[in-house]
Amino acid sequence: MYSRVLLPQQISPIENGKPIQGTWTTAFEKVDLLDIKKPYPVPLPRSILNLRVKEWQSFAIQNDEVCLFSNIANFKFISFAEVFFLDKSSGESLRLFRVFPLSYWRLPSSLNNSYTGIDTHDFSFRIHNWLDCKSIKIDLNIGSNFNRAAFTAQIEFDLDIKKMTPMSVNLLLSDTRCYYAYKGISAIRGRIVWGSRRIILHRASSIGLFRDHKGYLPYMTRTMSCAGFGFDSQQRMFGFSLAENQAREPSKNNENALWLEGALTPLPPVRITQAKEDEWNIQDLEGMVDLTFKFVEEAENTFGIIFFNIEHQTPIGRINGMLQTKDGERLQIRNLWGFAEKFNFRL
Repeated sequence: MYSRVLLPQQISPIENGKPIQGTWTTAFEKVDLLDIKKPYPVPLPRSILNLRVKEWQSFAIQNDEVCLFSNIANFKFISFAEVFFLDKSSGESLRLFRVFPLSYWRLPSSLNNSYTGIDTHDFSFRIHNWLDCKSIKIDLNIGSNFNRAAFTAQIEFDLDIKKMTPMSVNLLLSDTRCYYAYKGISAIRGRIVWGSRRIILHRASSIGLFRDHKGYLPYMTRTMSCAGFGFDSQQRMFGFSLAENQAREPSKNNENALWLEGALTPLPPVRITQAKEDEWNIQDLEGMVDLTFKFVEEAENTFGIIFFNIEHQTPIGRINGMLQTKDGERLQIRNLWGFAEKFNFRL
């Protein structure tokens, strides 16, 4: 069965000016990829290096009533924010995608007591990173217009490591360039107001996944990812996050993880194939991952300027199949609501 070395707590994934490859079960105190000395063969000014570092934070939540996925990204040449909400009972959905010029905001280098956000006349998105207080808080507000009701969400993640083991990874893209990710799944609480609809998110029935990413991504980048979470037949909370990217040595370290009742199982590298236009197959070579993701709702955004182009697909759908924990237990996945992303960009 697949296994992976889990490293002790580390202040930063950069040591003596070089990136460290590995998997950790705590968040880093600081992630600043500009601390890497000479990431490219030729010396470049810090301002140019900063343009090559892409960073984003995202979260997904759900309970029996609703799904919500949101993303805030700084790709330096361009920034964007996305919201995708689905009312499961009625099938009604809300989509918002906003593009901003250049580096409209910067994500913090630490998840301890930091903040990122954006405010416009009809849209605000604030993420309060308080891992030092075992919490991430999110405030999201979308103003109404002639064809859209106002939308508000206030969400709090309970990321106490005594209840849930997170995963932090630093993956090498080359000897001197890397890609970092933090992932944590937890019970959440909060509320959502959409027009006249009021939805209370209770800890006992509502789950969320929070992710933080930074990387010296190549000019031509392709990634696919899928995540899902819920309760199994024994009413145990579980969740997973899987991705296929361009990191080196994915069998040694990757960003794939499964959680069952807060316990972390690092998963092997996976292959994500698009069997049909609205269906993905996700499998590994170890027999621990065998899933099918079927689209229910899809948002696709494409934009570009001269030499820059981004294609971003974010479907919400149903997941079926099997996942295996590090203890050999096989979790049968039946019609689980899940979230996916597909990135293709030249940037």
